[in-house]
Amino acid sequence: MSQLNVNTLNNAADSGSDISVSNLGSSQCRAWASFTITAGTPAIDDEFNVSSITDDGNGLYTVNFTSNMNDADYCVVGTSKPTSSYLNNIMLRWNVAQTTSAFALFAGSYNTIPADCLEAHVAVFGS
Repeated sequence: MSQLNVNTLNNAADSGSDISVSNLGSSQCRAWASFTITAGTPAIDDEFNVSSITDDGNGLYTVNFTSNMNDADYCVVGTSKPTSSYLNNIMLRWNVAQTTSAFALFAGSYNTIPADCLEAHVAVFGS
């Protein structure tokens, strides 16, 4: 196998948009998942570095990594598709600390009542 050793990637059309190779690792998505919830059970449709999603109750999920993060200071972003009867938001659960191996999600309506959504999509950035 060949190996390429560089410090900077240069854009041939515009030298002002060169990228330091040291920045590439920290800017990549470290994990993501797209999952549907059927009869209260989450099922992964597609993923990268996500081993499973645990159903912790109505509108409560834990996303488990295949390979742990280096620390628990990562960023999680996500969106959800609501059911017809609820306006679902998806967010980190305020009462469960994220760890290097997993993070906990809350899906619920505008009045903070947990409710399963039809599907959810999350992405993780960090080291």
